[in-house]
Amino acid sequence: ALEVLAGGLELATLVFMDLEEDSDGEIELKEIKFRRMPRSIVDTGYGLERLVWASQGTPTIYEAVFPEAVSFLTKKANLEAKLEKSGTLISENAKLCGVLSVDYGSDLTKLRQMVLDRLNLQGYDLSLSEFTSTIEPLEKLFAIVDHSRALAFMFGDGIVPSNVKAGYLARMILRRTVLLSKDINVPEILPEMVKHHIDNFSSTYPELKRNESHILDMVNLEIERFTQTLERGRRAVKRELDSGGINQDKLLELYDSQGLPPSVVRKFSEEQGHSIEVPDGFLAMVADRHQGETKNKKKSERHIASEPTKLAFYEDMEKREFKAKVTYSDKSNISLDSTLFYPEGGGQLGDIGFLEWNGQKSKVIDVQKIGDVVLHQIKGAVPPLGTEIIGLVDDDRRSNLSRHHTATHLIGAASREILGSHVWQAGASKSVDRARLDITHHRRLTREVIESIESKVNSLILEDHAITT
Repeated sequence: ALEVLAGGLELATLVFMDLEEDSDGEIELKEIKFRRMPRSIVDTGYGLERLVWASQGTPTIYEAVFPEAVSFLTKKANLEAKLEKSGTLISENAKLCGVLSVDYGSDLTKLRQMVLDRLNLQGYDLSLSEFTSTIEPLEKLFAIVDHSRALAFMFGDGIVPSNVKAGYLARMILRRTVLLSKDINVPEILPEMVKHHIDNFSSTYPELKRNESHILDMVNLEIERFTQTLERGRRAVKRELDSGGINQDKLLELYDSQGLPPSVVRKFSEEQGHSIEVPDGFLAMVADRHQGETKNKKKSERHIASEPTKLAFYEDMEKREFKAKVTYSDKSNISLDSTLFYPEGGGQLGDIGFLEWNGQKSKVIDVQKIGDVVLHQIKGAVPPLGTEIIGLVDDDRRSNLSRHHTATHLIGAASREILGSHVWQAGASKSVDRARLDITHHRRLTREVIESIESKVNSLILEDHAITT
């Protein structure tokens, strides 16, 4: 890798790649075998916000990228004087932090002392407590500015807070920002900060302004939920203290089960006259704990020794009878060179029907797609390899499944129109007599909202639009 630096600030990184891991490779590095890639690649990443910082010369990147937001929050938090007085110190701190080798889970106090030692060699005369009391409030202020921008864009892009994947990240960012806001004595500032970013960025990203009410509603609802979580958490901490205290394992359990950050647990404990120790690298411990629980789930690697199946149902959705040749055959399954039988997928059941050949007839009871091959499960006699067959798709089943498939699309479109552009399909199931659509939304749907969606779908059906695939 090649790093592009300006005054010690990394602006870009070029990664040169020409090896890929291969257990049979001829090149060995650090006891791992590699082979040459057929094509050499140079992957270049530019830090655009760092370029802005380098061009502006401000003490921190935040003042270069978010000047209005930093000014807004420093006034609200009454930190203007501290920021102005500590500009040089913050700048030197930022430079020195950039050269530290910081591992995930490092001891923050030791790292601060390392930075302070270097600063004092440059002529500063600060104790660790003086240094920390100056730097920490401003670090928290910058984090709030950065996190609130992230939340504006995450919620604007349709991410809904949850306990999984991107939704979990959004929830953790919001909760951390709420706690940081309390630390600098502006506990109600988050909605204002998010709105400030929306106003500031909407000229470039007009979708933020269009989604403003949804974004702010999501922020306020999540704050309300976190407040309820904290109240439940206070009681949970009391129960743990009364039953023997809170050690490291209990601290991890409270984080996992109640969503309580260790700083909150410590505060609740102190309110009740107890002291607990929060280990450095707590989040690393959380990650290690969950990594140990993760199982590698590999998809089935079953391979069917057959030529790919032509998916003829895409060419004519109304056709129900066809001719084809058997390209694979075993005791209960066959594949064909072409098929109208739709395989199970996308939450929709596969087709069923019949096969006829040489005066025989057997039922198709299941259809699955494995790689490029469509496998038909047969009940009854199985036609041998090379046999010409006539396939008959069950029309009632296919038509019902198709109607329900279309209905889920209509419900999804109506939901987006009524609830907002953040709504996406999170899951679906289509069967012969019913269908279900799961959507991303941050509030429970009221009866009035459900009726509005239903009314919109019925209107679309009555408009009799042509359906294309």
